[in-house]
Amino acid sequence: MDLLDYLQFGCNLTYLSDLTYTNISTWKFVISAIVPDEFPLKDWNEAVHYLCREKVEFDSAARAKEYLLNYEQQKNT
Repeated sequence: MDLLDYLQFGCNLTYLSDLTYTNISTWKFVISAIVPDEFPLKDWNEAVHYLCREKVEFDSAARAKEYLLNYEQQKNT
């Protein structure tokens, strides 16, 4: 299971595309409980791209996780 599938399951969603319509705090809650090294960096970068619609590349899973957890703040600045 990759990270996006895990988030879909963790948010109790039927379709992966529903993640983009789900309240941000819902997927942030699931992400907050994940140890970054549980998923490869590639998965984290794909999750950032999919959830934030931004083409950002990170050099560590921990930084990508931090970006996702702070996404709303970054979006509004």
